[in-house]
Amino acid sequence: MRRNALFLILPLLLIYRTACPQLSAFETADSSKPFIKVHYLGHSSFIFSFDNGKTMLIDYGESNAYGLDSPIYGIGSFKPDIVAYTHHDADHDRGLAFNNAELVDRRQYSKYGIEITPVPVTERVKNDNCGYLIRYKGLIILHAGDCQGLMTNGADTASIRALTGSLSGSLDMVMIPVGWVRNIVPEAAAFAGLFKGTRIIPMHYWSKEEKKDFLSLIEAKEEFKIIPIKNPFYILRKDKPEKGTIIISLEPGKYEKKKE
Repeated sequence: MRRNALFLILPLLLIYRTACPQLSAFETADSSKPFIKVHYLGHSSFIFSFDNGKTMLIDYGESNAYGLDSPIYGIGSFKPDIVAYTHHDADHDRGLAFNNAELVDRRQYSKYGIEITPVPVTERVKNDNCGYLIRYKGLIILHAGDCQGLMTNGADTASIRALTGSLSGSLDMVMIPVGWVRNIVPEAAAFAGLFKGTRIIPMHYWSKEEKKDFLSLIEAKEEFKIIPIKNPFYILRKDKPEKGTIIISLEPGKYEKKKE
């Protein structure tokens, strides 16, 4: 009788494990809560999959655009509904045509319950590119674009306040660059400290060593907690971290919808 029961239970367990993979940090089994699935392709490129079935591709640039070790993984046959660019350097825009996708290029966008707002940021010349605030069903994501010039210019405090001050406590996730044409790890760590009680994904690093150095510096600060995730994706729901700021370290990878 006990053996028969096992034969009945084991297939059910297998089905459960397949349909309900392990939840990563701060995910919830409550399927009634809105969610955005975040897939990190590498460098500054992400795919956002909204729970209404719509998708957004941002900064899908040319892999190894400047001959450095910063691969951007492929998307296969994926066809986004929305394509956004923070600016048009080769490592952020490879110039591919996405037929039927709606282009967001430093403009306001509102459709399908998705609101996208450009936020001016600076890399080399003031406001030479932008980040994007993405709002969906109460969830708010900030993709900070190439804001290295902003974070390394200590005199430009007004711009930093404009970017971070009004958003304090309201953001659910932030993507910030941690690499540049020179070492900006200390500045990136200080910049991360401006975003309290949220999740931060480090992006735009030219080598694994840059990211490793950033995480090592962050690890020494009490207000941060690092969550390493071996997958390229993370499901964002409206579940705030209990305490402090969480650094979500994703491993970039190609987009495979079936594996998510």
